[in-house]
Amino acid sequence: MERYLNAPEAVRVLLDTAIDLRRFGHSPTISEPILAEMTSAALDPEVLSVLDDEWFHEALEYSLAPCRGVGGPLSRVRDRPGVASTVAAYRISDYLEQVGRSTRATSFPPADFCSTVLTNIAEVEQIRAIASSLEDTGRIFYAAQLYLRGMELGDYESGHKLAEILEFARDTRGALEITQLQFDNGDPEGPEYLAHYFYVDDQAEKAERLCIDEFNKGNAKPFMKLRETYEYDDNSEKFEVLEARILSHRFPELSYVVFGSKDRELPRDELEKRIAKRLGVSRGEVSAMIDDEFTRMEPRLEIISRAFEEHIEELQAATLRLQELVEDLQSEKEPYRGNRAIHAKIEALQGGGDMEGARKEITKGLNAGIIGIETMGEHLERCDPSHSAESVMRLGVDWDANPIDAWSLANVRDAYRKVLNSRDSSAC
Repeated sequence: MERYLNAPEAVRVLLDTAIDLRRFGHSPTISEPILAEMTSAALDPEVLSVLDDEWFHEALEYSLAPCRGVGGPLSRVRDRPGVASTVAAYRISDYLEQVGRSTRATSFPPADFCSTVLTNIAEVEQIRAIASSLEDTGRIFYAAQLYLRGMELGDYESGHKLAEILEFARDTRGALEITQLQFDNGDPEGPEYLAHYFYVDDQAEKAERLCIDEFNKGNAKPFMKLRETYEYDDNSEKFEVLEARILSHRFPELSYVVFGSKDRELPRDELEKRIAKRLGVSRGEVSAMIDDEFTRMEPRLEIISRAFEEHIEELQAATLRLQELVEDLQSEKEPYRGNRAIHAKIEALQGGGDMEGARKEITKGLNAGIIGIETMGEHLERCDPSHSAESVMRLGVDWDANPIDAWSLANVRDAYRKVLNSRDSSAC
């Protein structure tokens, strides 16, 4: 720790860069190219201009050198027997990382952080973890670029996260486009996501048709996903109609005999009369048809029953996680104690009229991931009504925690391609 505190500026920045990479989700093993590029971006340009050509390797040597029988702040990651890596890699000491996570909690990496990750990391788990960290700090637009990168590397989960972000940013067409691409590329969860995004893009019939087709294959997940969507939209009647279509193509009315509803309870006698009149056949013929159709419905009812059981289990698990989160928020553990402390400080500053001071504290808390983007949104709207709190919550903030203009999938792609094109140009 003493060597870190007394290190030359280039060494301090190198070690701070390693700490920040770990804070934002990078694995313990950090490759030399990403460490070099991000350290260079973090250094003050005036300082960088006076360093000699070997400054990075000199800083590495300082960081790797042991002192007083203890290893240096960095250690070299050795290749495993029989596995040769193509680039050198390093690991920051556990103690320095732990201390650095605390001391640098409210600091934010340089603006080139996102582009450096995009051009240097190809492991989807790391990309997704870093994207999630950026999302937690309100940098949603930049997280979207990383999720796009993860998706292009074949990670379906990154595509799901990107679609969710786009939907929240009110680009439902973009969310649908991403989901359709994943569906076409064989995403196992593609049908359920596609059904949802068909509906939110005002294509309800396509959503229901997909649910029916998948149900006929034994997959009830799109049906359950659309059920959740209908419930969220306060449209339970449409779900009942969909359920009826799934249970019986021939006589959808039978679902009202099986399940009933406060608006649609239908005795069998009345049902037989209606069907007989509609088909122009006798009640006896209709009764036999209905008995036959009930037999055909049994396996479909079993699929629905299992789907609801699984859904109940998922809800129970989610309830337990929510209870644990509430208990943590009410506890004295970090970072929850810090969350309450910074909110109290923000309220005191706002109450005293120091809105700029309050904003600085909000930015620190946002950078540390201990307060949410909604706090920044509420503050910005309070200072300037043209910045709606809802818009800030949906779109996030820019790298410097300022309000960001409305963006869509097209903007995400443009920014992402600009980074990759810049990398390709530099390589030529």
